Amino acid sequence: MAGRKPLLYGHKVALFYEGKPTKSQTHQRMGYLQSTWSTGPQSSAPIGMTELRSRDSTPANFESCIFEIISGDGDLKQAQGKKINEEIKFGHNIRLIHVSQGKPLCCSKKRTGTADKNCKRVTIEPANGSLRREWTSKWRIAPRYQVRGEGEKVCDGDEITLQPILSCAPHMLSVADLPVRGSHFLEASAAPKDARDNDGGRRELGLTIKAYDTEEAAGESLRGGDCIMLYHKELKGYLVGNPELPLQVMLQLDATRGADEEDPHQSNAMFIVEWEDPLQVMLQLDATRGADEEDPHQSNAMFIVEWEDPLQ
Repeated sequence: MAGRKPLLYGHKVALFYEGKPTKSQTHQRMGYLQSTWSTGPQSSAPIGMTELRSRDSTPANFESCIFEIISGDGDLKQAQGKKINEEIKFGHNIRLIHVSQGKPLCCSKKRTGTADKNCKRVTIEPANGSLRREWTSKWRIAPRYQVRGEGEKVCDGDEITLQPILSCAPHMLSVADLPVRGSHFLEASAAPKDARDNDGGRRELGLTIKAYDTEEAAGESLRGGDCIMLYHKELKGYLVGNPELPLQVMLQLDATRGADEEDPHQSNAMFIVEWEDPLQVMLQLDATRGADEEDPHQSNAMFIVEWEDPLQ
């Protein structure tokens, strides 16, 4: 366990699932649990997995896979507003809040899964009156294998199981081996311990918990949504937006800017960081760059990130 960072309440994580090969599927099904859409703040959203080709790849909309871990004790609203500088340990009851939607991962007390009627339905649910009556947002985190025990720290990369707090026999968060009809989306649900896949084999009930953001103090690293400026070090100029042509961006050099011209530190030089798959960006660059145009990997495509007050 040396070198792996313990997870604290408030940390953001992703849940990776890797199924076993079956008779009808020789490849391993793997991917991150994600919730890709919701019709509004008071509506539920499905949770599931879109298959990836390898363990090292990530989905294009990775933000839909991120959950914040909060305490499973007490009322949900109180737990969301409470900051706990405490390590998560096996045996704790936790809640997982979907970061993009701001709603908890829940398991139904009565409803069954869409793909497997022997499982309990799992969705992202709004925090309204029906949550307490029909759903549970509390999950018990346990080690996947018996080499780890209750009371030990949960660390980045650990193999875990998530058990919804239900009055019935124990269930564990898992992924169906067949997609929802008409899509490539594999439904997540809470399966009983003896759950079987469609070929009769035992279903995989373990997950890998992966840290996404474990910075304890804001501002220590560049994050999506941060306000930055882009300064060209070699040409000594800021990248600014053209107020007359909103879609045009130009480089305003310090040497050519007159005393009466606008300070590049104003709002038209502020950019919001939005994360994109770097492989997709590079493909776009190569596809749009003509054969006679300069390689974007050269020095004149390099910028220095400078911080600016986000309130501006």
